[in-house]
Amino acid sequence: MSPSQSILAQLLAATNVLIVTHQDPDFDAIGSSLALYWALKKQGKAPTVWVPQVIAENYDCLPGIESRAIAFPSDTKFDLIVALDAARKERIAEWETLPNLPIINIDHHQDNPEYGDTNHVVRISSVGELLTELFSDWKWPLSTDIATCLYAAIAFDTSRFQYNSVTPDTHRRAASLLEHNINHTRLNESIFERKDHHYFSIIKSTCDNMIVDHDYGICYTKLTNLPDTMGSEIIDFIRQQEGMAVYAVFRTTESGDVKVSLRSKLNFDVAAFAAQFGGGGHKMAAGIRLTDISLDEAITRVITALKKEVK
Repeated sequence: MSPSQSILAQLLAATNVLIVTHQDPDFDAIGSSLALYWALKKQGKAPTVWVPQVIAENYDCLPGIESRAIAFPSDTKFDLIVALDAARKERIAEWETLPNLPIINIDHHQDNPEYGDTNHVVRISSVGELLTELFSDWKWPLSTDIATCLYAAIAFDTSRFQYNSVTPDTHRRAASLLEHNINHTRLNESIFERKDHHYFSIIKSTCDNMIVDHDYGICYTKLTNLPDTMGSEIIDFIRQQEGMAVYAVFRTTESGDVKVSLRSKLNFDVAAFAAQFGGGGHKMAAGIRLTDISLDEAITRVITALKKEVK
């Protein structure tokens, strides 16, 4: 039995399905989770989306966002766990709290070790696109709510269809979602264009602290206490600097850790580079989390290693 058909059989056999995703969730993570939530409800199931972290206000464009569980729903006896967009089990938010149940792992990260009892890990633009393909294979009907969540997931993880992970099939699947009466204009505005004054002050700090090293083709910046919800936005902002091979954003967290976001425009594999620091992700988009180290020490350590690899 293929992973797709195995997943379908398990979902149909279950009643209470717990849907989880990675820490610091983004629109692919939450959009995909809510899409599966609505799809399972149409199948007569009782799904729960557990997101134990604060998310930004602009996620209100996703139907069902108010239904997510923030505290772990300990009063529900679950049959099955579905992990979406989580490259490793340890990346699942508060994964230690999860009950000992079969895990279905649906993901698109190249370094996913297939930690689930059932795994469907595919090189594709987003988990949103992967679910669109699965729902089509299963002949599950889409609603406006499902299509809206899937489209948001795809649009976000492709940065409005500009990354090289986008294929003709990506556009075809996105086009099929547009047939379900979704407001893609409002979605894109909510995801990419709802910026307050604080955002622009962070952009100013980003520019003030930005280093452009033309000799090595590295562009990076540092920020303190950057909200997790803005990490991808800042790295996407600085990658507009032309002529660079690698881009990095170094930022501190409330816990005192240092998070590093990495992007590549050329053939440099940032996921492979991040692995030496315990991080990972995609070939052209990856991340690192460093503990017990200052922001400046983290920059020195990572940039020194990066220069060796780039050369």
